[in-house]
Parts: sequence; C-alpha cells; structure tokens
Amino acid sequence: MEANVEIVEPRNFGGDVADELVSLIGEAVAERGSCSIALSGGTTPGSVYRALGHPPRVAEVPWDKVSLFWGDERYVSHSDDQSNYHMVQGTMLSGLAIPPQLFPIPTDLSDPEEAARHYEATIRSAIGGELPLFDIVLLGLGDDGHTASLFPRSPLLRDESDRLVAVATNPKDGVTRITLMPRILMAGRRILFLVSGQAKADVVNRVVKGIGSVDEYPALLFRGVADKVTWYLDSGAARKLQESGH
Repeated sequence: MEANVEIVEPRNFGGDVADELVSLIGEAVAERGSCSIALSGGTTPGSVYRALGHPPRVAEVPWDKVSLFWGDERYVSHSDDQSNYHMVQGTMLSGLAIPPQLFPIPTDLSDPEEAARHYEATIRSAIGGELPLFDIVLLGLGDDGHTASLFPRSPLLRDESDRLVAVATNPKDGVTRITLMPRILMAGRRILFLVSGQAKADVVNRVVKGIGSVDEYPALLFRGVADKVTWYLDSGAARKLQESGH
C-alpha cells in the first residue's frame, strides 16, 4: 500500500502538524471520551509540541481528557537535557494551565529491566485491553532508519514475545534506553512520522518506498500498517521522494 505523505514547508512544520493533532485529539475525545498519545523524542517533534502548548492551539485541546505516554526514553534523570520527558516539559507542558495525565517512563529505578516491566504494567492499567491501543502514536526517524529506540539489527525487531516495553541500547553511543515494542506502536489507531531536514532525505526515500529490510531500516516495520500511517515531512526530508516523483 502506498504511504500517505504530507509535505510541509519548514517554517510551517510545527504549526501544521500541531493543527492535525488538535483535530485528531478532538476526534478521539468525541468518539471515546479521551485521547491517549505516545510521544516521540527528538528535535523535530519539539517544534510541534511548542505549537501545541502555546496560543492559539493550546486552548483548542481538552487537556483534561488527554493522557501522554512516551514511546522511548534514555535511562537518565527526567531533569537531564537528554531526557525526552525534559524536552516535552520544556516545549509543551510548561505552557499548559490544565495538565494532561502524564505517564513518563520511570528512569529513577535502579534497574532498567525493572523500569520496563513497571512501564508495561502502567500502560496496561491506564489503557486496558489485551493489546492496549494508543489513539495517536508519534514517531521520528533516525538517519540510520531507527524509530523509537528500535535500532538496526536489534534483537527486539525479531522478538515474538507479548511484552510491550523493553530495554534497548543505542549502538552509536552505548546509552541504555527504554522503548515501546513494535507490536504496541504498530497497533496505534493513528501513526504519524515526523521527519525534517535534508540529512534524512535518503532514509525517508528508502523507508517510504520499502527499499531494504527491517533489519537494516527498522521503520520499515510500519509498511505493514500503512493505512494508519501518515508521514509528515518538511521539504528537505522529502527531497529525494519529490525528485523521483512520489
């Protein structure tokens, strides 16, 4: 199935994607009375979170009916500059008069494996169901094809257990991370990839067109649920797709 691709000018990226999220949150609340979101880290989502957390859009979201989860997290303090929670706090949460329900990954436990088990129990309790369904899943894309903390050639890509959360290691810097597993990320009702910058143009082209293997480019997993996925790309990230007439 062809991927759904939206190309946005860089200066409009944060606002345009935030507008889409306002709409999707509204739809989820209207249909189910609440909205659960799995957030992505990284610099690109930061502009979206900033637009969501400030006027005019901040007043358009029923924040008391929103639950925020994290798709992955470095195993560092929530006050650390490298923390995805810290980034969301600084860009979006600090601007909210009515806080949403927050379910950050617990990085203050002594053992990352314990933290992964704890977070899985939290998700199952908060959302329910045999396979909890997030209303919205936000994902980024690394220039190596990773998404969340699912890295190339990771054993997590072939994991057939029913666990929802696992410990991962970034092969580039050795940093321990906690990540949601493919099965729960792919189960989300709506999945948005947020990608910006010309440095990502080659990997975007490969993943959107299905070139290569999941072991090489983990984001290719989401080709299997393409009907639920929208790629939000700025013109830099979309450059090679546009050159090939996608």
